[in-house]
Amino acid sequence: MEGGGRAGLHSLEQLRIRRTVVRRGTEQNPPVFVVSTGRAGSRMIAWALGTVDSVFAVHEPLPHLVTEAYLRWRGRLSGEDAEMAVRHKRENLYWQVLKNGLTYVESAHYCSHFIPELDRIFGARFVFLHRNPADFVRSGLRRGWYAEPDLRERLYGFVRRRWRIEVGDLWRDHRLDPPPEFESRLERLAWLWCEINGTILDGLESVDPERCFELRLDSVGRDRFRELLEFIGVPADADVVERMIRTAAERPDKEPLRERASGSDTPWDERALQRITGRMARRLGYDG
Repeated sequence: MEGGGRAGLHSLEQLRIRRTVVRRGTEQNPPVFVVSTGRAGSRMIAWALGTVDSVFAVHEPLPHLVTEAYLRWRGRLSGEDAEMAVRHKRENLYWQVLKNGLTYVESAHYCSHFIPELDRIFGARFVFLHRNPADFVRSGLRRGWYAEPDLRERLYGFVRRRWRIEVGDLWRDHRLDPPPEFESRLERLAWLWCEINGTILDGLESVDPERCFELRLDSVGRDRFRELLEFIGVPADADVVERMIRTAAERPDKEPLRERASGSDTPWDERALQRITGRMARRLGYDG
């Protein structure tokens, strides 16, 4: 805090007023968090919602919470410390959006690990976005997820997770540690799909169902966009929905949904995929 004296006291008073405004604002216009495994269309949803005039939608904003999410999953970050981290990295941004009369929407896979904290802080609404497990795994294979890190990246990973210093490939912390019996990249990705979706479902159990909206990537279209806008509290005008449809059609990181994992060093193993993901797939309404 700069200046000390009266300036310091004034800053503390501003902070108190700001938090009061945030608390009051969340009752009227709570933020929306799109939670997913990643590689499930969350960027596309943020871009589509970003075309709505009354919505401020952002995908994976900085400062990130990836390493904190990993530590929360590992049980090495307490609920109190997790809440403090979320407040530190998100409260100012949300307050600025609220102050401008907009609805705050954030899509970020790491929010999947902070559902209880986001609920306590903001009384948040949640869009649970998920994707067919085979398509998620293919996408992860193309992206090189679970490729073996070199020695330097292993050291960086240790530093990030021990002292929360942002060095190296920060996004590796999203690739949670699979049990040792899952040796191939396909098996690890299949396990990751189940693990994060399970974390989301567990987190949403304590949230009022009226503040939850489930969305399958392969169901995205006009009807679902209208329902999504109604959930957020935005008028679902035909022009607005059409803008969202056009944006979704040009989504970033677009891939053919049923394309095989070409160029991957991991052979496709349908039986392993079904064995690992079957139960969760059925729970989410896929054939399994």
